Amino acid sequence: MPLSLGQGLEPIGPHKSNRKILRNSMSLFNLKHPDNKVFFWDGKVSYTHNDLRTPVRELNGVWLKEERVFDHIKQIPPISPERSRQAREILSWINHPLDLANIVPLLSPAEMLGNKEDHQVRDPMARAVHPFDIWQEYVNRVVRERPRIVNLLRHGFRLQPHQSLNIAHIGVALSEFIGQEFQITNSPYDRFLRGERSLTQSQIRGFALFKMHCTSCHGGATLSGPETTHSHNRKEFRTILNDKDKPIVVPNRDFIPKIDHHTAFSSVFVPAIGILHEPFKSHEAVAAFNNPWPHNNTLDKGREKSQRDVVSNKNFAFKIPPLRGINQNAPYFHNGVFQNLEEVVEHYSDARRSLQNFTRLPPVFRRLYGDQIMALSGNFPNHTDQVWSGFMPQPEELKAGLFLSRGQKADLVNFLKAFD
Repeated sequence: MPLSLGQGLEPIGPHKSNRKILRNSMSLFNLKHPDNKVFFWDGKVSYTHNDLRTPVRELNGVWLKEERVFDHIKQIPPISPERSRQAREILSWINHPLDLANIVPLLSPAEMLGNKEDHQVRDPMARAVHPFDIWQEYVNRVVRERPRIVNLLRHGFRLQPHQSLNIAHIGVALSEFIGQEFQITNSPYDRFLRGERSLTQSQIRGFALFKMHCTSCHGGATLSGPETTHSHNRKEFRTILNDKDKPIVVPNRDFIPKIDHHTAFSSVFVPAIGILHEPFKSHEAVAAFNNPWPHNNTLDKGREKSQRDVVSNKNFAFKIPPLRGINQNAPYFHNGVFQNLEEVVEHYSDARRSLQNFTRLPPVFRRLYGDQIMALSGNFPNHTDQVWSGFMPQPEELKAGLFLSRGQKADLVNFLKAFD
């Protein structure tokens, strides 16, 4: 299924037809890896170099996870003492940014929250506005309706009678499940790295192509970011000898004080899709806690539309996804427009031609969504040009074109299957 299933799937309100999430659901494999610190296609939850960012402003700031110390970033209006206390209570239980990423979709009307008119008049959820209040209503619902789950959570977290269950316990429990059940560490690729002869000759040739063309984005342990080859530049100062051969400490010119948030994001010129035929209550593509998706001929710009205080001009940049389990995660990219690995490699081989010629969506779109969703890039030159100008932090080899031969494409596809 190319697109995520949200509240629009079931007839639960008068505006049910307006809720379509035009983003593909990301893979769950290896999400709890220590190096995996950026979540969702637009990176709406991230934790890099002690800097925590979420759509909930009370949870944005410097977080020393091990020391359980948190300082809010300065904001206007200022955060109230009560909200600050609630934020620190949530973070006191959090061990990994995935714990927070698990509970953010609960705030999205399109994904799990629903609109106000979807709730019963007397339902407290209909009156909840602040994210902490919405989360608390979820917890209250679990306490009322799922006593067995409550007992398991209280026992698992060793809560004392005076300690209340909160939303963090649910987020952490989901992380533990994902970390246990969706872990791939023994793929043919992993065994090959350990010295085993686990790859075919075609896959070995594909591995050579992968290292040549793909590791600038799909590097590192999780295959979802560039290789961190600058580790020797982590020291802010260095020691040198002066004219009298005495050691002195001077600033390190190559010091990297903070790895750019955007290193985990890039544009690979994926064809855009959109909705042209329905009236919408809002023309804005992104609301604070709503899933960002195109409305009325509006392009999904990914990272550029998320966390404006961090990013201002990263058009069409989306999170670089991890690759383990990729053969089980079709369709591909943030909007699911490519149905198999062969189509993905074909796109990478000549991205410009792929973008310009993408005038019709795969048949699965019409079968599932009728004629409400259409390809924008190939049909609207302006949209094609906008996507083609997308943000690329790496050398623009993809823009120039890889122009792989038929045999090279087959080898690369075969190698990608070694990540399962």
